[in-house]
Amino acid sequence: MKFISIMADERSGSTFAGTYAQYYGKKVFYIGELDNGLIRMVQGRNGTCSCGAKYLDCPVWGQIMLDVQKGVDLKKIIMKIQEITGAEVIVDSSKDISYHQKFRDIFGNNHSTIHIKRNPKGVILSRMKSRKRRIKKGNHPKPHIANKYNSMMIYDCITWSYRNSWMENFKIKGNNLDLTYDLLDVELPSKLLKFYKENEIEVEKKKKDDHIIMGNKFTRMGDIESDINVSHSWVNDLQLFQKVIVDVSTLPVRLWYKYKFRKTA
Repeated sequence: MKFISIMADERSGSTFAGTYAQYYGKKVFYIGELDNGLIRMVQGRNGTCSCGAKYLDCPVWGQIMLDVQKGVDLKKIIMKIQEITGAEVIVDSSKDISYHQKFRDIFGNNHSTIHIKRNPKGVILSRMKSRKRRIKKGNHPKPHIANKYNSMMIYDCITWSYRNSWMENFKIKGNNLDLTYDLLDVELPSKLLKFYKENEIEVEKKKKDDHIIMGNKFTRMGDIESDINVSHSWVNDLQLFQKVIVDVSTLPVRLWYKYKFRKTA
């Protein structure tokens, strides 16, 4: 069995890329964010799968949740997923980067990566909006810190720089697919199909049942082959001084790894 880790920041198209990978790959199963899903299961929270069923009622996650309640063994969980789905390739988009190391420890040479890079200004705006929503709903654990948006913006820039540096050093040349969020409309599916060919993954264009445990799973797609839309809302929603701070704070990493993002008006 092969295992593919999609490494990306929040709101960087990882769920879409995972769904896309499942659509184009024969016997490819996309998990979603296993790290966050397992946290819910360990806490006994009966969340909702993208198929519409609660975890315990889902044909995939119902069996997994029963096993998780007995203890978390990541390798056994993945093997159980393979047994249930019959997949030969499993794709995950966990946000906890330590999980990618765990997956490599389990699968060794059968582990490969997809690294999606997004303009840091888009990532920072997304996190800012998320904090505002959670504060408004009253479910943010530290609202007195989260509402200091400009200070948190510096923290997010440091996080973006650290995560992408880690990902750059973690991926293996020849066993990784680089994608840019701003260019997904021109990079998919050509780069993905080439990646599949290099990794001897069979291609079969077919819409399959989704069982995404966590992620942006409730954004339903119509025609997946023509439904690639990327957001550049940061152009109008971030103030000029905020854009400058983000650019300056993330400049070392962007220059070192030669990141280029699509220019917007």
